[in-house]
Amino acid sequence: MTKATESQKRLIVALLMVIVMFAAYQYGYKYFVGKAETLQTENEELNTRIVGLKAKIEKEKKYELDTAANRQIAQMVLKRFGTTVTPEKSILFFVDLCEKADMEISAISFGTPVAFFNASHLKDEEGALVRGNRTSLGITYTASYEGLKACVEHIKQYPERMSLSTLTATYSAEEAALSGTMTVEWFNLVTGEEEKIPELENIDLGTDNIFRSGNIPVPNY
Repeated sequence: MTKATESQKRLIVALLMVIVMFAAYQYGYKYFVGKAETLQTENEELNTRIVGLKAKIEKEKKYELDTAANRQIAQMVLKRFGTTVTPEKSILFFVDLCEKADMEISAISFGTPVAFFNASHLKDEEGALVRGNRTSLGITYTASYEGLKACVEHIKQYPERMSLSTLTATYSAEEAALSGTMTVEWFNLVTGEEEKIPELENIDLGTDNIFRSGNIPVPNY
């Protein structure tokens, strides 16, 4: 076997060095460069999160004040809704309406509650689910023009949420009064809170018009 010459040895060494350098570049340098790029990307993402968290921390007091203000507004809105609408409560309302608007009510019809709002994720402060109902109450009335305006204003300003969905009015020259029908939509929120049902203790039995009988104190709900 012939021995390798010096030039061949140098060529072999050079080839080995090229192979080692290629392997180092392919499996070492490129790996660490890729790793460094990944770490740089993660660092940039972390820096972005840190900047965002610092901004939130700086505004923490503002968020607390805004949250407290929004919670107060929400409670004020919720207070505009009762927790139930019962016939007893409705009668007392119309008794009060007759006195405030100086009108006569000859008939009333009680509707059944119909859901107008239902959200499984909305809960009150006690953790109970909140459901919104609407109850339609129809009446037949007689009133003066001023009395009808007072009636509408009383419904508008009532502490609990309600509205007029229908209203008819016919003028009688003989009686100098308006007569017709109206439908009051009374809204309430059903929560875990229980509302005391008023008792109709002072309404006179056998009277022609229960809305003008007795001396009934009307509670403020």
